[in-house]
Amino acid sequence: RDRVEALLAAAQERHRALSGTARETEERLRQLRQRREELLAEQGALQVRRAEEEVRREHLGARILELRGLPPEQLLAAEALAGLLASPVATLEESHRELGRQIEALGPVNLAAIGDQQELQDRLTAQRAQQQDLEKASQDLRQAISRINATSREKFLETFEQVNEKFQETFPQLLENGHALLRLVEGEDPLEAGVEILAQPAGKKLKHISLLSGGEQALTAIALLLAIFMVKPSPFCLLDEVDAPLDESNIMRFLRVLRRSASSSQLVMITHNKRTMENANHLVGVTMADPGVSRLISIQLREQQAQAS
Repeated sequence: RDRVEALLAAAQERHRALSGTARETEERLRQLRQRREELLAEQGALQVRRAEEEVRREHLGARILELRGLPPEQLLAAEALAGLLASPVATLEESHRELGRQIEALGPVNLAAIGDQQELQDRLTAQRAQQQDLEKASQDLRQAISRINATSREKFLETFEQVNEKFQETFPQLLENGHALLRLVEGEDPLEAGVEILAQPAGKKLKHISLLSGGEQALTAIALLLAIFMVKPSPFCLLDEVDAPLDESNIMRFLRVLRRSASSSQLVMITHNKRTMENANHLVGVTMADPGVSRLISIQLREQQAQAS
């Protein structure tokens, strides 16, 4: 029992860890998506700004070419120092004034445009690298989520088939000549689908559990509970008044199936049915022998029956 409890605790711990990992993965994916949208918006703004700077640069180059007859990259090399020295002072002054007027006509010039363009290019390269990293991280997260969903789907379907098989075995034992089954509904994905319980008592049509009588519903629920217990047994099982809606014949069938299905586990049942109490190994109850005084009573029935025989 200690070993099984330890295994159960370890399984629960793994389940909590996987649930926490799934939530963290979903939160990280949401943050990455939000960050990707921000980077895309910033990238668009940078591309617009770069286009504007390119237009301004081309405009200035065309203006210089118009005024001097040479593109900007050849202007300094074309200036002849000897010609300037041979020119008279009046001519140089007039040329200087003309150049001043031309500079004023050009208006303010952003001399740092090339540096700004290089800075923007570097930022754009860095942003693209970050975008690629985010896309790769997003793809890795999607693959991890896909693997988790595939494993969960496989485990669920495997357990569902086992429970359905045991359910079809236990139901006829409680309702003779009956038939019951479990069916997935509402969606193709098993992880999103619901579970429908169908039962067919002897002499009736196959119908949903909600259309059965109270006793039939109780027996169907007990059969499903026992089927789950047989697939995934635990050290003990607690049943609270499950036999309340059952009549005498159904009580006896229920007790036989219960002993056979859960023979390897401890059963703790809260009941007021005398037939159920007669089949118990150990009775624990509260009685009031004297008015206002309650007393706990514990009886080992099997030992009492052995001594009586």
